[in-house]
Amino acid sequence: MLSLIDPSTVPPGGFRYLQKETKTTLSGPSFPELLMKVRDHRLANNLPISLEWKQQVEHDMCEEMPPNVCRHVFGVRDVALPSANRALSLAEVLSGVKTIGAWMFHGFSKVSQEEADSRAKICASCPYNQPDEGCTACSKHAIGEAIQAVIGTSRTIAHDILNSCAICGCTLRVAVWVPMDLILKHSPPTAENTPPEWCWKKG
Repeated sequence: MLSLIDPSTVPPGGFRYLQKETKTTLSGPSFPELLMKVRDHRLANNLPISLEWKQQVEHDMCEEMPPNVCRHVFGVRDVALPSANRALSLAEVLSGVKTIGAWMFHGFSKVSQEEADSRAKICASCPYNQPDEGCTACSKHAIGEAIQAVIGTSRTIAHDILNSCAICGCTLRVAVWVPMDLILKHSPPTAENTPPEWCWKKG
């Protein structure tokens, strides 16, 4: 694949990407910010987002660049998006356990596919959608098994790019399926975990 030699240096013409399906050219002042715009645009237009979508965007963009801006690389290079990580408090961990427990008591009744997709789109474009801190290969496998046990084969339009919420600490692939009354009952907002204005938990 093609990769930028120096992602921090603005290439000739700036960071630009053509989304062929919508014939829309997107741009950003930095490569991570361009990626966020591409992600939001795809979600808004119900376009698929693969596991390696960031690398594919970089490759496609490089194909339009002049020589000496990009290079061929083996495999793929992950591209970090703006971070907003913070450690979870004990109260937040307990809140999550209580919510899952109450949900299990109600038979893991999920919201509709349409509602879950709507929530997932918001989370996918949110800067607080962040990888779990300290995750190893083993812990990621355990998290994956836990998610599978709770939601089964259910998937949202943004399933593959949902991680953890840096505000409430919840696993977003699961949270988007939880009925709102259970979330509000067992996850009361505090000064630390008050959702941003655009969050679906705001109602």
